[in-house]
Amino acid sequence: MRKSKLFAFSTFFSVMLILGISSCKDKSPTKGTVVVTFENGNPVIGATVVVSCPEGDCTVVKATKEDNKKVAFVEGVSGGEGKVSFEFDLPAVLKVDVSYQDTATVYTGEGFLKLEEHEEVEQTIIIYP
Repeated sequence: MRKSKLFAFSTFFSVMLILGISSCKDKSPTKGTVVVTFENGNPVIGATVVVSCPEGDCTVVKATKEDNKKVAFVEGVSGGEGKVSFEFDLPAVLKVDVSYQDTATVYTGEGFLKLEEHEEVEQTIIIYP
């Protein structure tokens, strides 16, 4: 009887210890990266990328260094390798609109970015004239 109580207690303690340690892990924010390319696969540097809710009536919770802000959309410009990244607090499916203009042509593209909680997600958007 004493052995079974000791075994039950040690099993319970072990499970609680494992759960306690796993819950202390640093949870990174949800990160979405948009890669903008031309039809030929070359990266586009300087494209405007707007990420918003598909319905337009919700808010995007953007993680910032200062605080978490609820905004209607977030905007960025693609840099090296055609990439622009955003950090969010919550998983979501967001609409991505891209525009770029060279000397005589306007290029556009669109797609969706499916954010997974505490994961880095990358989505390529191809732009067309």
